[in-house]
Amino acid sequence: MHTKKHLKPRGITILLIKSTGIMRFVPLIAIDLAALGLILLSAFGRMDSDSILSDLLLISQIFFPLFSVWWVIFILWGLIDADGSELIFTVCRKSLLRYILPPFLIMLANVSAITAVCAVILPAFAVEFLRILSACVLYFGIAYFACVVTKLTSVSLFLLILYTLASAICRSHEIVFPFYMSQTLIDGETAVKLCLPLFAAGILLCAAGRLAEKRLRTNIR
Repeated sequence: MHTKKHLKPRGITILLIKSTGIMRFVPLIAIDLAALGLILLSAFGRMDSDSILSDLLLISQIFFPLFSVWWVIFILWGLIDADGSELIFTVCRKSLLRYILPPFLIMLANVSAITAVCAVILPAFAVEFLRILSACVLYFGIAYFACVVTKLTSVSLFLLILYTLASAICRSHEIVFPFYMSQTLIDGETAVKLCLPLFAAGILLCAAGRLAEKRLRTNIR
């Protein structure tokens, strides 16, 4: 084991940064830079509002929900797939939700802030917040439920990507639940008809995952 006297100044600096826990925010910073870069590239690279709106819709519908659960996937991998983590998953009495809900809420607040930037660039985009919020909750429910049932984050990630691709393929058609993407802004009526079922589905998946988790630990004990 290396001690401080055996480390170079650069190694000591890296060690101190890791000890503060700041490394856990690296996914958050990376997501912010990627999303803001795409948004600003669209805003300054396009001249007409229709093109900007089309780009913002595409970016927000495809990337924002995935961004909201990216940190969650990393944490679930550490709790379920990493070497020796089986004990944490099977013996620990605390639910996985205890570990993944706080980072998800942080990411949700982060996505909300990025959506606000989009609304500043194009005010008509503000109504899209409801669609993005409900989609993020659904993605979280899928990630949690799939990990509890399969005990594999790779399956969870595969389902999320598959659902995103399926929604993107149906993007040019009329919105039909459980898909949420479209090439146009949603109005108030569509928001209620679309967002409430998406939000409810996400909550139900979380509840189902919690019940499955309790049953698993009960059977083990």
